[in-house]
Amino acid sequence: MKYFRSFILSLFAFTALSLPLIAQPGITKVTFLTDSVQDAVHFPVLSNAPAIVRLPIVEYVSKTIPVVEVKIEGVPYRFIFDTGASNTVFNSIFIVQSPGDSIVPLGLATGANSSRRIMGVVKASNFELGELKVDELVMTTIAYINPGTPEHGVIGLSLVRDYDLLFDWPNREILLVNPDSIGVILDKRFKIIESIPI
Repeated sequence: MKYFRSFILSLFAFTALSLPLIAQPGITKVTFLTDSVQDAVHFPVLSNAPAIVRLPIVEYVSKTIPVVEVKIEGVPYRFIFDTGASNTVFNSIFIVQSPGDSIVPLGLATGANSSRRIMGVVKASNFELGELKVDELVMTTIAYINPGTPEHGVIGLSLVRDYDLLFDWPNREILLVNPDSIGVILDKRFKIIESIPI
């Protein structure tokens, strides 16, 4: 049993060390924080913002929290779609650290479990969430590990703030809909009653 436990710990350590190599393309560390960097975290500039964006749900965390696929420089990543998160976050366990290297700390973050963690900032080039695109997305970063396969990040509301969100649970899809187009989507799926007699 002792050898088995040692083997499992070695396998976990190897996996943890090899994971950062998977998620490096297109991710750069911010080494100096300015007001413009902090503004970019809270107000991302979309380079492509179609009226309707369809996001397939690829998996669930804890059976209820949807995971979607994003692309950074064309490389796929798994991000939790969290309507309770203010900003988009990248999981720092996937960032390669060199000796003497560090992510500039931005401050502390409080999650749903009230744990506080140091946050830093990274930039992702050519970020794609379905057809929604950002040339350079500035994200906070914290380390977190979920049971099973750790997700690469969290989609926060600052990225999708200009959209209404429709969760189509039976079809495993999230729709981002421009508020001016919401009537078109609802008309196709539901019988809309303009007024209900009392």
